[in-house]
Amino acid sequence: MKKVYKIMFCSALIIFAFQTSWSQKDNLTLNFSAEHGTSAIIIPLDSVHIENLASGSDTTIYGATPSITFNYLGLGDGLTADENKQIKLCAYPNPFTNSSRIELVVPELGNYDIVLSNSLGQIERMDSKSLSKGTYTLQLSLNSKGVYHCTVSNQKLTASIKLINFEKQSGASQPLVLNEGSPKAKNIAALTNLKSANSINTFEFSLGDALKIHAYKYGYDVDTITLSLTASQTYTFEMTPTAACPAIMYDPDGNEYATTVIDGKCWMAENMKTTTFFDGTAIPLVDVPSAWAGLGANPGHCYYQNTVANGDTYGFMYNWATAMHGAPSSATDPSNVQGICPVGWHVPSDVEWDALGAFIAGDNGGNPSGYTFTDGNWLKVGKHLKATTDWVSPGTGTDDYGFAGLPGGRRTYSGSFTELGQFTYFWSATQVNSTNTYSWGLEVASQKFLRNTTTNKSSGNYVRCMRD
Repeated sequence: MKKVYKIMFCSALIIFAFQTSWSQKDNLTLNFSAEHGTSAIIIPLDSVHIENLASGSDTTIYGATPSITFNYLGLGDGLTADENKQIKLCAYPNPFTNSSRIELVVPELGNYDIVLSNSLGQIERMDSKSLSKGTYTLQLSLNSKGVYHCTVSNQKLTASIKLINFEKQSGASQPLVLNEGSPKAKNIAALTNLKSANSINTFEFSLGDALKIHAYKYGYDVDTITLSLTASQTYTFEMTPTAACPAIMYDPDGNEYATTVIDGKCWMAENMKTTTFFDGTAIPLVDVPSAWAGLGANPGHCYYQNTVANGDTYGFMYNWATAMHGAPSSATDPSNVQGICPVGWHVPSDVEWDALGAFIAGDNGGNPSGYTFTDGNWLKVGKHLKATTDWVSPGTGTDDYGFAGLPGGRRTYSGSFTELGQFTYFWSATQVNSTNTYSWGLEVASQKFLRNTTTNKSSGNYVRCMRD
């Protein structure tokens, strides 16, 4: 007779399964990695979806090199809220589209603060509740896409979970509602944000079951295998890049960006506004001028005049250290500097920005038509890169190539904001010296595509990424 193990997916990379025996302890582990084609270049995965063809159950695990461990523990060996003395949170699904549910495990009777905040640290909803020991459900409904954090705490304990909403919806949102029905009395495993096609997935697994496994990586085709698991195993997927320019690019915060093809090369058609590097490192918000001036080689982001609406419209400004994320200066084409960009994208070098200007100049008649490189700038090219909104005469834009540059202003190295509606500058991956870098920009006073050779690395400018 087969022994069937049921696994509740809610936390950490080790997932506990409870069986009807009290003594047996065994485990099987599936480890995954990925390579670029048949090369040895390691590709960090986004997620792996596992489907049990025998039981019909499924789950999805996340991470660059995800793994799942079936640890067979008897009920007597399981962790309970009493033993663990921790607040536990599990969101399903997560990421989500407009609505999700959060399972909250409370280890003891007490007063708990439940706070929902956005990526800027602004509180969207806050409640204080007296809760008994047990498990509760939080209903979450949001009408704005982005990253949120749900934090639950009392005087001794705290827990937080990161939430990503992929889509906006019309109408009023109902940010967070606690279902205060009778708490469920049950043993629990450590909770996590692993997610499944089902709200709470009960993944049934028996030794020898056929598993269909899909590997996902943004910018690559899905790779699929089928295997029967009877022992721990490590599998390496061979990932093939998708089309040269996907219509939408995503960042770790769940923001999506339009793209455009110019001269056969794929560019972002919007400015970056992520608060997280792709390795998971946070990019702190730095609003105080003196703090910005003192960043040096430390990362930071801001939005013009510290106004959230400006960040939504123009994107976020970053210092050069943030744009590069530890990479050295590059003057090559391509730059090979991933920096703040997603995997498969890079921060353009000075050479690549110059090539963009040269292509547009040549595409519009070149020298005979006045499209020349004069005094370090590409004349008449700027109007083709400007959006058709926000600019005023004589610097209005035609946006002929879908680049959609906006006059988002800049932040000086001393931390002050200036030139909204007049200028915009984009970082390059190429430094001039230890203090300055090359940047490229647009201005309202002319139709030049500006090359700035004295941009202080501590300034706040915008980032556009190019596809590798």
